[in-house]
Amino acid sequence: MHRVERILQSVTGTSGGSREEGNIIIISYMSFLYEFDIIRRAFSSRRSLIRAIESRRSRLHRKETMARRRHGRVRNDKWLRDGVADMSAPRRLQTLENATEMIDHIRAADGLAVTELAERVEMSPGTVHTYLSTLKAQGYIEQRGSEYRLGPTLLTHGEYYRNKNLLFRAGKKEVEQLATDTGECIHLIIEHNGEVITLYDEFGTKAVGTKYHTHWREEPKSYLHCISAGKAILAGMSDKEVWEIIETKGLERQTPNTITDPEELFDELDRIRETGVAWNDEEEVVGIRAVGVAITDADGEVLGAISLTAPTSRMAEDYFREELPQKLKKAVNIIEVKIETNDFHY
Repeated sequence: MHRVERILQSVTGTSGGSREEGNIIIISYMSFLYEFDIIRRAFSSRRSLIRAIESRRSRLHRKETMARRRHGRVRNDKWLRDGVADMSAPRRLQTLENATEMIDHIRAADGLAVTELAERVEMSPGTVHTYLSTLKAQGYIEQRGSEYRLGPTLLTHGEYYRNKNLLFRAGKKEVEQLATDTGECIHLIIEHNGEVITLYDEFGTKAVGTKYHTHWREEPKSYLHCISAGKAILAGMSDKEVWEIIETKGLERQTPNTITDPEELFDELDRIRETGVAWNDEEEVVGIRAVGVAITDADGEVLGAISLTAPTSRMAEDYFREELPQKLKKAVNIIEVKIETNDFHY
């Protein structure tokens, strides 16, 4: 009641006032408090509802994004996040992303008809046909009957890229020499968007799995975590960069020996940084071992990696752990000197 008396005094300017006036003021005040509380609760509920909707929308977005990542269909993830433009990310043209996605699908399927491609990219056949007509006119795809396949323009672009690449120019001869000396399969590997790309390879007289490796050359893989060259490249990255690749590509199991736990992978990368050598002990293909060493520039930036692959029957422990790493390190040293001195002979 002390609070009510203070209110009465402030309203009437006296310490008293009639009981009727006091009751009216008290009733008015209580009515005001009641209405104010209703309004406050309504706004509070509305804010809670908005937060709940936004939280659910965010969770759904993350689930959809991860689902698209698993199927390789992330589009503008950095540009649009939860419906809000991320101005820190560079803008990208959706039409170009659509076109390159179509090229990827055509390559993966070794040719597709319009309706088949339309289903895969979730567009109308008419829209897809317009894209294909444009790509065909530029030579990026070609038509054989009702089916579309990759075109010759891609070959010329690919050859140009490889022939102008410093790592290829410096490493080609060393790859061939290693294949001759060991008789095994030698790979020159680069990383792009968290995937493995074979820049060049050479098969020695004893090389096995040549068909598999040839297909591997044509199809980029996201197997950085389970191949020796891939782990050598990851070891040259920051932990943040490695985490981004893990979140995007995952750590898919290929064999019982594949590392699928992130912490275990980081421990492995620490060991690679100490030794300068990465090993693949039947982590990609059962019965196959491989050794990889990263190739860096003068500033320590990783340009790629070189690796040797062979069956376990020819990979005794000492040869696998000691002799082969030394051979690869010598080849890498020559490649790095060639890059630094800009002295290429191939």
